[in-house]
Amino acid sequence: MPTVEANGITLNYEIHGEGEPLLLINGLADDLTSWGYQIPDFERHYRTIIFDNRGIGGSSKPEGGYTTAEMAADAKGLLDALGVPRTHVLGVSMGGMIAQEFALHYPDAVHKLVLAATCSEPSEANSRLYTFWQHAAPRLGLPEMMKEVLLWCFTPEYFQTHPEDAQATEEALTSITQPVPAYLSQLHSIQTHNATDRLGQIKAETLVLGAPKDLIFPPVQSEQITAGIPKATVQFTESGGHAYLWEVPEEFNRAVLDFLG
Repeated sequence: MPTVEANGITLNYEIHGEGEPLLLINGLADDLTSWGYQIPDFERHYRTIIFDNRGIGGSSKPEGGYTTAEMAADAKGLLDALGVPRTHVLGVSMGGMIAQEFALHYPDAVHKLVLAATCSEPSEANSRLYTFWQHAAPRLGLPEMMKEVLLWCFTPEYFQTHPEDAQATEEALTSITQPVPAYLSQLHSIQTHNATDRLGQIKAETLVLGAPKDLIFPPVQSEQITAGIPKATVQFTESGGHAYLWEVPEEFNRAVLDFLG
């Protein structure tokens, strides 16, 4: 896979399709393969750029706690290396937090912005969950911990009505090879992210996309982001939990493509 040197590290990336650029930013412990349900739809309309955030996949895994602003600078460095001055940006979960910082620090580089399954600051419940993950990862190892994370990311209906898909998803998540220190470095970024008081500075037309049964970032947190961004609208899929880009990809993809126009 191709790589570039950006912001002092190596970033692994792929480009799919042609047209206007669309940058996709992954969530915690997700590499660029996490967009498998999106690429076939998106590449028909956009030059879709996917990459591994620092700390995972083929990108560098420097020591120390990362920040969402630091990873936004990574993304900007990637675009600069690729000669892309302006792009649509879609970030999911941790990627949505990175996308907020990207829009705040590089407003001229953002066309339209999609913030999906994310928050502008951790709730008390988020902070408690993050602390559990922080303590559990070194003790259990990431493959075992991902079995618990799976229950936060998908709805009960998914496990009940799609048992084979659920089993395949569990096998994919538990095959994670991310080193625990790198996971903890990424986790630090969502523990410390707080853009709430700065959301009013985001200039881009923004879609805040949530799911009705997201247990990690419930609708109230999507509404908090929407209230803070001047040109934001909020939309919820009809079904799905936190990982609705995998659980109901047709709904997710349609909402994104309809917004981007």
